[in-house]
Amino acid sequence: MELSYLEQCIDDIGQWMAGNRLKLNANKTVLIWTGTCSQLKKLTPMHLLLTVGSRAVKSADRPSARLLGVVTSPDLTLTQHISRVCVSCFYTSCDRSEVSADR
Repeated sequence: MELSYLEQCIDDIGQWMAGNRLKLNANKTVLIWTGTCSQLKKLTPMHLLLTVGSRAVKSADRPSARLLGVVTSPDLTLTQHISRVCVSCFYTSCDRSEVSADR
C-alpha cells in the first residue's frame, strides 16, 4: 500500500469525523506499523513519517501503542498488554489488602 493512499484514507476519516461533530486529534495520533518480523525489516525511513492534516506524524518512539485501552505491539501479540494488566491487578490487590488490614 502506498503511503499517499494511506494519508488519503486518514483525510477521508477526518472529514467523516468532522461531519459527525468529532475531531481527529493529530497531536494524539500515533503511527505504529504491524506485521511479521521480515515485513517490518523492509520498512524504509520514508515509511516512518505520515501526514495527518497539516501535521507530520512520526512512527511511535515506543514499540507499542495504546488503542482503546489495549496495548498493541507491532507483532500483534498481547504480551505487553497482559504484563501491564497483571501489574495493575497486583497493585490493586496490594492496595485492597492494606485497606483490609487497617480495619
